[in-house]
Amino acid sequence: MLGHIHLASDLPVDEFERRYRGAHEPHERSWWQILWLIARRYNKQGAVGKRNRQHTHSHRPALTLSQEQAEELPTAVR
Repeated sequence: MLGHIHLASDLPVDEFERRYRGAHEPHERSWWQILWLIARRYNKQGAVGKRNRQHTHSHRPALTLSQEQAEELPTAVR
């Protein structure tokens, strides 16, 4: 059975960042970083910030042709 997770924190987001940067043990550092990044994104974007964006970013360079040039290209190639 799946449950809901609620992050009840008595710490402000800035404190998560401070603890992340001050942690010396690698696992503890990772835990603070995850909390800091999640809390910061949630505070800025709300529930939308929790959306999986793995497939929304393209690493391809921007097109160098304008829309008009792209439409003319097949004709020019023929």
